[in-house]
Amino acid sequence: MTEPHVRLQKHLAACGIGSRRACEDLIREGAVTVNGVVAEIGCSVDPGNDTIALRGKPVLPPAASAPRLWAYHKPPGVTCTFDDAHAERTLRDALPAWLWRESERIIAIGRLDRDSEGLLLLTNDGALAERLTHPRHEVEKEYEVWARPAVSRAALAEWARGVEVPAYPEERAPSGTVVLHAEAQVLSPPEKGRPQLLRVVLREGRKREIRRLVEREGSHVEQLVRIRVGQWELGDLAEGSASELPVPADYLSR
Repeated sequence: MTEPHVRLQKHLAACGIGSRRACEDLIREGAVTVNGVVAEIGCSVDPGNDTIALRGKPVLPPAASAPRLWAYHKPPGVTCTFDDAHAERTLRDALPAWLWRESERIIAIGRLDRDSEGLLLLTNDGALAERLTHPRHEVEKEYEVWARPAVSRAALAEWARGVEVPAYPEERAPSGTVVLHAEAQVLSPPEKGRPQLLRVVLREGRKREIRRLVEREGSHVEQLVRIRVGQWELGDLAEGSASELPVPADYLSR
């Protein structure tokens, strides 16, 4: 049962809207209302009695059913959202029909940008989604990246130490820059007209992080595939397919 009088951002995260930080951003934007009144940062709500809405749509309460977890091989061209009037194809369009029969609620755990592909974890449990995306848990994400022209090994070493890149407006960086980190190694050099292949591991989740790092070196990402999130690997899961995964035992026993 949801506890009464909880911080609004905590409740929104439990409902699967996003991480607490993302939910705070939505509140600051004025996108969240409580009982018809635009909410403010710091307010508390009684989920059992208050009417909470996001951009005019009611926020569904946390799933009452047991937490479930799925792996999905996201194809390129799919936007990681369920409702976006400007997106050509969303997860609502792309996910296998059987998933919607399995659960009335599906939450994407983290994101892959529209042009990227690979492993995307899904759940019906907002708290599990928050746990696997919160920076304090440092869940590793591993990628195979094809870049042209080649990124130098010296640049890859700089990535491990951290490099400054221009900040996006939503990152609200007073200095106008943010520091990005990545562990990267060359898997195969460019040869016979083929791009360089890199293995990149991230422990944070900034927007378009790998593409920003590659572009900083005057190179271009031709293909980006996420092959692992934490303990879960993409393996041979076919593009556009999904499969159920066991929920971590330590989460179930919390």
